[in-house]
Amino acid sequence: MKNLKNITQKKVFYGYIYPVFAKEFLIECQTYEQFARVVSNVFILTPEQWNSVLLEWELKEDILS
Repeated sequence: MKNLKNITQKKVFYGYIYPVFAKEFLIECQTYEQFARVVSNVFILTPEQWNSVLLEWELKEDILS
């Protein structure tokens, strides 16, 4: 697992998570919990970073609904 605790909240999603898990984010994972499990198998995030990931998930959900 890669520890991303020193990476800024904004960069953690688009700089690390999205490039690796775009397919899961956009298509495969039906819930945030599923996506979080996939991400947590590879990356260690701080609570603040998880919050920024959740905000991106909610934005995606708003756009798609």
